[in-house]
Amino acid sequence: MFVFNNQMHEFKTVNSSDLSIVIFSPEIIGDFFMNYKGYIPENNLIHLHHLPDLTALQSLYRQKSFLYNLCATLVENTEFIPVEQSTKTKVLHKILLYVDQNYSTDCTLKVIAKQLQYDYAYLSKLFVHMTNMTFTEYLNHYRTSQACYLLKNSEQSISEIANNCGYNNLRSFNRNFKRITNVSPRRYREEHRDETVGT
Repeated sequence: MFVFNNQMHEFKTVNSSDLSIVIFSPEIIGDFFMNYKGYIPENNLIHLHHLPDLTALQSLYRQKSFLYNLCATLVENTEFIPVEQSTKTKVLHKILLYVDQNYSTDCTLKVIAKQLQYDYAYLSKLFVHMTNMTFTEYLNHYRTSQACYLLKNSEQSISEIANNCGYNNLRSFNRNFKRITNVSPRRYREEHRDETVGT
């Protein structure tokens, strides 16, 4: 699946199947990005005969080659339609952007409502309607994903990571982390210690 920048999406694995996620900056495929900016594919699915060894894509040229090959496959197999964002979608994107920029602070929907000058109750209902989760659930998942990255790729202590991800209380961090990942932060770090960035 090729997900475009700012396109709402959801992944679910079936029967414990493996899922490989490749996240990259649109600038890496600059020509494609500029040509299809403001459009989304009607069908995001791409059928590959085999998935290349992503760990072998060490050079920028190999990474670009792999990504542009995906772009070509997508263009050959689907039509592109202009993005039509409703007012509700634009508001949701503003909320998500605020979380992205402020998750490490006291980030609450009440603060966001004040910043965006919207009614708190309206934003709360809108968020649940468009994401099928509460704002607090989303924020905890977002903070946990940031914590996972830091646990794998930094030498910060668990308490430092908790604080850098917006948790003033280490117990709350541990509880939320384990609820979302099914392991403690310490266990997660131990299990992923040998992994390298980008694999």
